Amino acid sequence: MGLAAARFLGFYEVLRRELEGKDLEELLREERYKKILLGGLDRDYKLASNALAHFYRQIFGIEFDMAELIARMKAGMGLEEAGIGLKAAVEPLRVSPKHDDAWHAEYGYLIPIRVYFTARKILSTAQNTMMAAAKAFGGDYSIEGKTLSSMLDSLKPSFEGGLERGDEGVVVFKELLEKSLSISPNYDKGFFTVVTLRRIPWFYFTRAYSGVSSDRLEFLEGVMGWVEHFVPEVPNESIKKNFTVMGYGSDSLGESLIDLIFWCWRLQDLLVKSEVLKPFDTHLESEPKKYVKRCLEAISPSHSLKAPLKEAPLYTPLFYSGKYPHMFYYALKPLDDKLSSWSDWTPPVPCRSYLGSIRGLVVNRGREWYDLASLLRFMAPQMYLGIATMERWRNEWVFIFYG
Repeated sequence: MGLAAARFLGFYEVLRRELEGKDLEELLREERYKKILLGGLDRDYKLASNALAHFYRQIFGIEFDMAELIARMKAGMGLEEAGIGLKAAVEPLRVSPKHDDAWHAEYGYLIPIRVYFTARKILSTAQNTMMAAAKAFGGDYSIEGKTLSSMLDSLKPSFEGGLERGDEGVVVFKELLEKSLSISPNYDKGFFTVVTLRRIPWFYFTRAYSGVSSDRLEFLEGVMGWVEHFVPEVPNESIKKNFTVMGYGSDSLGESLIDLIFWCWRLQDLLVKSEVLKPFDTHLESEPKKYVKRCLEAISPSHSLKAPLKEAPLYTPLFYSGKYPHMFYYALKPLDDKLSSWSDWTPPVPCRSYLGSIRGLVVNRGREWYDLASLLRFMAPQMYLGIATMERWRNEWVFIFYG
């Protein structure tokens, strides 16, 4: 996954070198550039919706004053003459946010810029994953003849060659999309297993993974960074152990893998919502929505979805005060205010959240109090599937679940 993101981002450096700021008069003399800039333009000077030039504009942000170019050609200028004084631009390369999240507010409506920065996030997450693996196994640990240290060194934006045919952008984008789908827990059992352990009560872990060996536990704790996420303060050691919630530490290999899935899902959701691939006969579904629906269908026949809380509010990012709380949903990680664009779908079962303090085995919110053991028993199957969680927020805990 990381190598695909590195190649995709490396291709932007090719675009920077060969297209950015160049005169169209010069570029349109070569067929490879003509394909990127005008591929699919018909005799009536109209660009087909599935044109190669349209793809480069929508995905890579290749821009120039096409209206002026066409107007000049309609007036009788030749193609190269019409390009005099017009320059090509690669829009994402002209954006320099202070950090990776800055694009959401200022540039979030531009699809190519969002694709670019989401790919950057995928690459940085892949690098973090490799660093966590090197820390756990040692940098000299070898996989298929390559050490983890050398694999980490290879995760840098890089694309060999240049724009030779004009369709190289299609190739690197297709590779990025296919690799992002390949790690989805909808299809990959290994990544699904990683998801099941992100937040899980001990009593449910021993049920789901009965007879787990001490070697397996040692691997989870020592390599994946699986730790005690929450421990209730009760005198009975057996009860304390049962209702301890296990999960990945913040800088662990396990959490880095969750982040990698999460950002790949973000890329896919962006492409689905924008319908940018629709003209190219590419059918793409929202992976997180598909996952949530499958999980709820798997749970509902054998497990009640009636929550043991009287009125838990609908789940939204913290501080959200909009009109559409019913259109937010949870999968893998809590949303924050910068990632609220998943709010375009109403899940079949309402997604809810509850914020409260914990004392012993009691969850308290004002005058309301609830039995923590009952709440965890209800949430456990959903937590196992990665569609429910409990997270620390300041001095309280946020419970997110469907019910």
